[in-house]
This record gives sequence, C-alpha cells and structure tokens, in this order.
Amino acid sequence: MGASVINGTGTLLFKLTKTVTGFATVDKEFSISLGTDFDVATYTDAYAARLSIASGSNTDVTLFASLTDLLGNTVASKTKLAAFIVKVTGGTSCDLKISPGASNPVTGWLVSSSPAAETPSLTIPAPGANTGLLYMKFPTHLTLSNTVKVLNFAASGGSGTLTVDVAFVLG
Repeated sequence: MGASVINGTGTLLFKLTKTVTGFATVDKEFSISLGTDFDVATYTDAYAARLSIASGSNTDVTLFASLTDLLGNTVASKTKLAAFIVKVTGGTSCDLKISPGASNPVTGWLVSSSPAAETPSLTIPAPGANTGLLYMKFPTHLTLSNTVKVLNFAASGGSGTLTVDVAFVLG
C-alpha cells in the first residue's frame, strides 16, 4: 500500500485499490494528519506492510533498503524516518513489543533509564478483541543508513497471532 497523497496540509492518505475481473473494484482508505508543521517537501514517500507475528516470535523490518509494499510496488531507499503508525489486532493476551533491531538498529527514538545492557522498547498491550494503535512523529527525523536501519516487532505472552499493520513516512 503506497501513499497516494502526502498533501500540502500534512495529511497522509493510503489508498489500496484492487481490481478483480467479474467483481466490483475495492477501495480501502486510511488517512492521518501529520500536523501543520510537517515538511511535505522532504518527506515524500511512505511504505506500509502487514505483518503476521505468532506469539513468541518476532520479525525485523529493514528501512534503509528497497521496500516492496502490499501491491508489489518498490519504494527506493530513503535516509530519513519522520513518523510511523502501527495498528495491532488479534492474539489472546499477546503484547506487541517494538524495539531497535539486534543488528543495525534504528536508534535515537527511545532512551532507556534502565541499565545499558537493556534494550529500550515500546509495548502495545494485548488488544484482544480491540485494536491497538500507536503513532510516533519525531520532532526531527531519524537518520537511516547501512548501519542504522532495523526495527524489531515481537509478539510476547498469550497465544495466537497478531496482525500488525505498519506505515512509515520516509524522505
């Protein structure tokens, strides 16, 4: 799912259109205001993915790379991460933990007050029958490179599989 519009007012619109012969065309849209101070000249691309993560498992998302979206379109490597949006559903008492990757981690977005050996992370509590939602916009972008590029998404506790829809605003 690519960003079809990041407009001058800082609204990000994702639109997924699927045409299947013999059926009506299906359009799904999701939009979010990125704020009036959002630099739409710099942050021109977005990447979205759907992750399925079983309890006790995890997956890495590598942001400084050519990314393939839900429709098979390629988003070229970008060096700036301005914001990300995470929507979580499913699982039974299963939390989603987001942290820097084990290798080439995206850093500078979380600071831990714990001992240095502990990796800082964010946890979206188990959504159960509800939906968990997180939107993070950085005051200044995070810089991505060959050594700063990986975020880890892990499902912990409980049982079942989490469906994680994630979108990154890049420049």
